[in-house]
Amino acid sequence: MDFEITTQYTLEEYKQFNRTLLSKVSKLRPVLIVGALIIAGEDLFCLVWGGLNLFLFVLPITLLCVAALFLIHWLGGRSAVKIWESKYLTKDATLTFHFTADRVEIIFGDSKEIYPYENLWRLVETDTHFYPLVSARMGFIIRKDACTQEQQDFIREKCAGQRGKRKTGQPVPEKITLPKGVTEQNTSVMEEPLFVAATKYTLREYLTFHLVFLTRSWSIYCMLGVIMILLALIYVPGEGIEGLRHALLLFAIIFVGVIALRLFVSIFSWMTNKQLKNCVGKYRFYPDRVDIFGSWGKTGVPYDKFYKIIETGKHFYLMIARNQGYILCKSACSSELIEFLKGKKYIDN
Repeated sequence: MDFEITTQYTLEEYKQFNRTLLSKVSKLRPVLIVGALIIAGEDLFCLVWGGLNLFLFVLPITLLCVAALFLIHWLGGRSAVKIWESKYLTKDATLTFHFTADRVEIIFGDSKEIYPYENLWRLVETDTHFYPLVSARMGFIIRKDACTQEQQDFIREKCAGQRGKRKTGQPVPEKITLPKGVTEQNTSVMEEPLFVAATKYTLREYLTFHLVFLTRSWSIYCMLGVIMILLALIYVPGEGIEGLRHALLLFAIIFVGVIALRLFVSIFSWMTNKQLKNCVGKYRFYPDRVDIFGSWGKTGVPYDKFYKIIETGKHFYLMIARNQGYILCKSACSSELIEFLKGKKYIDN
């Protein structure tokens, strides 16, 4: 069976997609449920065996945890909107999903990304949409009303992925398939790039990317700042210096927990993304755009469609959204390419 579905994402669909990921895919929900049960059990223990004074001592911590959960939920909603607004490359683009016997091809603009069915992680289905997921944090939106019943059955069968069919799949081939009539070789013949570079995507590079993103997220600093202020207001007035020590200790535990949770989510996303593991990304820089080749195919990004370019001591991160980008090691770049990227006006340091 061979068919195409054309769609254009909307903000409401993207928000619904994120809510679905949180409720059906994210490992955060069971963690929060277990945490809530532990807190409730601790409060009950303090009330029954520790007396009212111990219960009143622990109660502010409980209220603080509940407030933190509401804050995380609120920030998550705001983050989804901001991420959507930063997707200059795809938010206004018309996407064509081309389903073949062994893969799905996503075409938008000059880009063609290719995902063999065995490299998909799983398929999430709702009443109105299919969400084929490449990893726990990345997927695509397909409207059911754009598909016939036969096409819907085909998507259910083919896009079940590693988790749905318990497949191990085949290794990602070294030779990548690009849009018809375009290859890495004849691209350079048609137009000679200004610079070329390549980076191997490893778990270490992936975690470094997410840690950089975490340290530049103002919402994390706001949340931790609010928690520190609340802890100080709860413990310092009644206990003085000893209360401040309690507040700092609890803040340190919460801080380590937040970092550990984000690292866990990143590792889980890496483990489920079969297409990205140890892939080599090849970059060809032209005056008006960069073409990025990998096991997913080819993605062409005009420079004015980047959300920003982040520079660190060892890397450039070419961000196509607030939470999504490409990793480029400086060690793979010539000095001229480094200066070229530094000269872009939307670079973020």
